[in-house]
Amino acid sequence: MRRDAVGAFGTALLSWQSQGPYAGSHCLRASSRNAAWAGPLYSLKGVVSAGETYRVTAWLRTAHVDQSLKITAKTLCSGDSSSSFTEVSSPSPAQNYWQWYSGTFVAPSCALEDFSLYIEGPPGGEDIYVDEFRVEPSAAL
Repeated sequence: MRRDAVGAFGTALLSWQSQGPYAGSHCLRASSRNAAWAGPLYSLKGVVSAGETYRVTAWLRTAHVDQSLKITAKTLCSGDSSSSFTEVSSPSPAQNYWQWYSGTFVAPSCALEDFSLYIEGPPGGEDIYVDEFRVEPSAAL
């Protein structure tokens, strides 16, 4: 995951945590979330190629058990008045331990104002932890 492409969708405080990553020395924590849809966001504008299929994988967890998580694509085409949202991974119950999530998406064929993936699901106030977030062309798999 490129740190320069990481931001927040909605209200969420992002921090790099050295305590308990899945792999390596750090993981991303989204805390102080004010809604279920608020969470870490990864900008892919200028990175993906129109019409190409990509696979997304990530290790995710929450601080508590039985919270649902999913990866969603946020698209804004030039000339559109609002963003569209597409589920990339099906909602799946998260736990307070690392679980693997995956999904695929086709990059939009429009002139992109914005294209991002973000992680959402648990109620506001529940922290989301992310590690090993990857986006790869499906041909590379």
